[in-house]
Amino acid sequence: MTPEQEARFFERIQKIFDDHSARADSAIQLAVDEMRLDIAAAFPDGDAKAHCDYHEALIRQATKRSEFWEKMRYEIYRYGLIGFAIWFIAQLAHSAGLDFWKLWDKFGSVIK
Repeated sequence: MTPEQEARFFERIQKIFDDHSARADSAIQLAVDEMRLDIAAAFPDGDAKAHCDYHEALIRQATKRSEFWEKMRYEIYRYGLIGFAIWFIAQLAHSAGLDFWKLWDKFGSVIK
């Protein structure tokens, strides 16, 4: 092969490589663009930020609801225990022959 033929051969190979590279780049870019459109279509109105904000609001709401019920259970247990203690003391007083409610009226103002 002469140096001229060799140069033309390498030029043709370089052109084939450049054409192939350009086609591959455009195909990759097209695939990336399609993926971006698919991702944007997954969100309402294509707004990922609003979608994220919506879910964060739901999480805050669920957290507040959970805290409310935790406090509610605490108060129910607390007043339930106080009520049980009063009932238990009343039963003890009754079994001892005392009138609990008369004692309550007499000493209740001290407790308050």
